[in-house]
Amino acid sequence: MKKVCFFISSINLFGGTGRVCTEIANALARLDYTVTILSFHGDKPYFELHSSIKVVKLYSKKYNFKLFLPFVILKLRQKVKKIDPDILINVDSALFAYSFVSTKRLNIKNIVWEHFNFNVSLGASVRIWARRLAVKHADVIVTLTSLDKNIWEKNLDCKVPITSIPNPLPFYNEIYDPNKNKVVLSVGRLTQEKGFDRLLDVWYIVKQNATAADWQLHIVGSGELKSALENKIDALQLNSSVQLIPATSTIQDHYQDAAIYCMTSRFEGFGMVLIEAEAFGLPIVSYNCEIGPVEIIKHNHNGYLIKDGDEKSLANALLYLMDNEDERLQMGERAFNDSANYRVDVVIKRWLALFHYICTDHRAEHNKL
Repeated sequence: MKKVCFFISSINLFGGTGRVCTEIANALARLDYTVTILSFHGDKPYFELHSSIKVVKLYSKKYNFKLFLPFVILKLRQKVKKIDPDILINVDSALFAYSFVSTKRLNIKNIVWEHFNFNVSLGASVRIWARRLAVKHADVIVTLTSLDKNIWEKNLDCKVPITSIPNPLPFYNEIYDPNKNKVVLSVGRLTQEKGFDRLLDVWYIVKQNATAADWQLHIVGSGELKSALENKIDALQLNSSVQLIPATSTIQDHYQDAAIYCMTSRFEGFGMVLIEAEAFGLPIVSYNCEIGPVEIIKHNHNGYLIKDGDEKSLANALLYLMDNEDERLQMGERAFNDSANYRVDVVIKRWLALFHYICTDHRAEHNKL
């Protein structure tokens, strides 16, 4: 039970999934596990890996794998046999469509680690099919939230255990630092689901108020909607108060600089950026989009949960925190304290317990998860 392989679509990409995979892999390596990252395409990690972790690529670049499915499965099986792990973790439920057949009769425990919420497939029919396959044939399914776990159990005829394990923080501060600049921060890929277009609409409302006169909005991320967002910033005449900053592996500097975190995603699997913001003592103002925020944000405690799409209420919440420093700092300190629940040393214990569970033939005891 000391050899673990993470099967991921690409280890090359910036994003929450790759970062979390890296954190768990590094934590296991520090505990003397033999860890391999099997990347569907690419072998150049965006985030730093422990020196003992080996990266193996299936292909150099992305193809339409559905056209060559038998060949992909055969090649994957050859790679997995050579790696010879005790446990294989699919870092996306869609990957189980490939690993299920590839690991047959290899005495490998096959875990499906879901990173999207159940109601989102991003148009990938393979993900829907793989989920239906997983609930019958995986050794265990891991969701990021208890709410998503419940949705899986309600919508599918689950024959295997399902448990929820939150993502861990990639960094943690021991002391709360209240020294912040007048910056509202939002982080993520510049894609439709992250809703930065909605954030700009809210920011336009915010900037009509004198309270926000010397506040800035920093959006950190890269993606296909960069040009569209730049055009919208121009159209709304927000150039003097909004910065689009490219994705960076040293995101900590931006969290440290900011005073408030804002999320306007259309949906989330977990909301990794929310716990990262908490680790730097940022109060959070977020739309209550599907799944993620409601499990992290306690309304009026560490932030404000706003009805999804209610631009005026979100703008008012931001303005309130801008105008009330004491409340902003108190809420930020509570957020910082809450972030201890997501430290990697806390989260990795749940993974170790899961490994023990599936490797000691207790699959029938679903309720123990």
